[in-house]
Amino acid sequence: MMVIWALLLIAVILAYSLGLVDVDAWLKAARNLSVFASDLYIRYDLLQDALSAVGETFVIALFGTVVGALISYPLSAMSAQGITARWLSLTIRTMANVLRTVPAIFWGILFVVMFGPGNVAGAVALALYTAGYLSKFFYETFENVGKEHYEALGSLGIPWMVMAKALFKHTEKQMIGHMMFMFEYNLRTASIMGIVGAGGIGYYITQYVSILNYSAAFTFFIVILLFVFLVDGVSYVIRKRM
Repeated sequence: MMVIWALLLIAVILAYSLGLVDVDAWLKAARNLSVFASDLYIRYDLLQDALSAVGETFVIALFGTVVGALISYPLSAMSAQGITARWLSLTIRTMANVLRTVPAIFWGILFVVMFGPGNVAGAVALALYTAGYLSKFFYETFENVGKEHYEALGSLGIPWMVMAKALFKHTEKQMIGHMMFMFEYNLRTASIMGIVGAGGIGYYITQYVSILNYSAAFTFFIVILLFVFLVDGVSYVIRKRM
């Protein structure tokens, strides 16, 4: 109980320092929210543009997932202990850690600088970010394979890539599940990459918000929200049946 009181005291102190105990500030916020809410309605004349923007977002997310998976497969095989030498495993793991530690939006900024604003920057940024994440998922999947398989393959003295290919047969379903999860994640991430100019529907939403056209921004937001829900549902059904 003492912990709860301590947390409550800290919360009150922080709220005071942030100005959250100012009644006038809350009244002003309520008025602003009321005005904002009055502009939130669907612009049916923009639905075709919104669907086109969703298509761009889908392509960016799909490219990032597919290319990221292709990069992460050899990286994960080299990262998995038991397939390659320990020094190589630790080196590749460190590289993958760096890739996924840097937020996707920062990769987006880097590639916007390199390629200029647009879908290319977003797609390449997500591919690199995905490679870091899937490398971790994949090498953990490899390492969960029974030791007897490693011992049997190791006794044959086969190259590491051949061993990885043989182990892939035992992990194929899990890896596909990881890729589908990553695609769902990338679809959400691609939706906000437009904030830094890296293409997708987020670019259009940001542009409309910047000119205070909230109804247009709301229309694009609702369309991408429904699309993400649809993809999540389809992905869930597929993963359940695997």
